[in-house]
Amino acid sequence: MKRYFLVLCLLLLLPVLCSCGEEEVRIIKIYNCVDYIDEDVLDDFVDYFYEKHGERIDYIYDTFETNESMYNTIRTGKTDYDLCCPSDYMIQKMIREDRVEKFDFEQYNLDTYFENCSPYLLDLFEQNGWTEYAACYMWGTLGLIYNPSELASKVDEEDYTVESWEDFLKPEFKGMASLKDSVRDAYCVASIMVHKDELNKVDSSSKEYNTLIQDVINRVSDEDIEKVSNKLREIKSNIYGLEVDSAKGDIVTGKIAMNLAWSGDAVYSIDLAEEAGIELRYTVPNEGGNVWFDGWVMPKGADKELAQEFINFLSLPEIAAQNMEEIGYTSSIAGDAIYNLIDEWYGVASNELYVEECQALYDEDPTIENKELLDEAIAYLDEATYTEVDLTYFFKGTLSEEYLTDDKVIVTIDDSYMGRQFTTQYPDLDTLNRCGVMQDFDEQNETVLQMWINVKANKASLILIVSLISFVILVILLVLYSKRSYFARKRRLNKK
Repeated sequence: MKRYFLVLCLLLLLPVLCSCGEEEVRIIKIYNCVDYIDEDVLDDFVDYFYEKHGERIDYIYDTFETNESMYNTIRTGKTDYDLCCPSDYMIQKMIREDRVEKFDFEQYNLDTYFENCSPYLLDLFEQNGWTEYAACYMWGTLGLIYNPSELASKVDEEDYTVESWEDFLKPEFKGMASLKDSVRDAYCVASIMVHKDELNKVDSSSKEYNTLIQDVINRVSDEDIEKVSNKLREIKSNIYGLEVDSAKGDIVTGKIAMNLAWSGDAVYSIDLAEEAGIELRYTVPNEGGNVWFDGWVMPKGADKELAQEFINFLSLPEIAAQNMEEIGYTSSIAGDAIYNLIDEWYGVASNELYVEECQALYDEDPTIENKELLDEAIAYLDEATYTEVDLTYFFKGTLSEEYLTDDKVIVTIDDSYMGRQFTTQYPDLDTLNRCGVMQDFDEQNETVLQMWINVKANKASLILIVSLISFVILVILLVLYSKRSYFARKRRLNKK
């Protein structure tokens, strides 16, 4: 009996004995938007953390489609994440509702982030009160991507430059544009159009204008919402339609010629069109627009050490460059690696690298076609014209001395990328001065959302409704009259 009892005890203790000596592995749980990171970076972070701290960790990486779906997941508390990446307005909402942790700057610093993040973006986060709660990840502007030749053909011009949001309403462009199916982006555009006369009274390069545009895009009184609603209906009657993601390809295939776009998507479309021999451009119209940000926050209960170390890792310029190469959006991180990436994409180095690629192709396969390609690349390198652009506002304090010109950060850009990929990713300060940060609409969120639902529902006009009702009444009267005539004839026949 004792023997059986001993065996039973050993069996019960076996799992405990087997687990002895096994190292417990901490796991960082990350919640990010779809297609918004180079996933190789996640494995690299595991190695980085081990080399730095001598501790093995692992990760769980989940994705979401919209800020709202992310918010609902966090709000329910069913899944505990250490980091998630919402947009600016959602960051504000989560801070206001006390759903995120403050960073611990003393025990788990964010030194790498603060050393390498653009001073322009650090300043904006400080102005908006986000510094203690959020670290900027990607950023950009809201503007218009367009096909200049297609628009020019409709106004009988050789070339056409979009300069105003009013182009959405031009009768010549009817059915040629699409609008984002996004309540906040659509609201931003329509509110600017509604208040254009007020904006026109102020110098667009002044600080006053920046304050005003910030105010205009965030006006959500009942009266303002009604005005925006009417303007959106006006826009909707002149455009091709609303879209979520399809316009990135539609503008390349020619289905549309103009689209409300986030800068990151615009770069994607411009690149895609370039491969097909089509030139697209991107602009933030003269009236201004929205500068947006996505940032990392720590939901309540997060492992602050792992979360903040991950943010520091993403803030290494070489990792930020790797991410930009993969997803196409513009990182908040500056530094030498990002400067070099800009040169490789848009500067003299981009043309030199293309010549090297063509040379390698010709060396491997010396055909007439490849020789012509090489000759064209060399000719372009010799003939290309360049513009020097001051990006001090973005890079100040993050670069090695060798990249500075009289304490300024000057990049030399191939002119073919101006007004296109380069200025889409790195707008100048004049453009940014015309852009405001959209705030969370707070208690007016539901009202604005309902307004957008009504606009999208394409409710029939009063005249159309009256016409339909009149038609139905007429049909009923005709049917009743026909029946009356039928029975009258039948009675006359019966009398006979």
